[in-house]
Amino acid sequence: MIGIEPKKPSGPSVPCLSLRAPEAAKALSISERKLSDWTTQGIVPHLKVGGILMYPVDSLRKWLMDAAWKGAMDGESRERHQRQEEDSVPSGG
Repeated sequence: MIGIEPKKPSGPSVPCLSLRAPEAAKALSISERKLSDWTTQGIVPHLKVGGILMYPVDSLRKWLMDAAWKGAMDGESRERHQRQEEDSVPSGG
């Protein structure tokens, strides 16, 4: 799971394929309001089936990994840019 354990069914084990909004927000450690905003803006993966809004677990995992990878790459780019700026500033000595 992303960070939330699904309710345990009383019968055979059933994989959790999607989350409803409260569970998805909790799993992402954000408020339901933020999740709603991101859903409306098309930021977070979701789907609507028969009027029911669902957040597929595998899509959320991939989205988080992609966002983390992009953030790591953005951080490297920032650091590289800062080093280049520091190297290009003439010393006052």
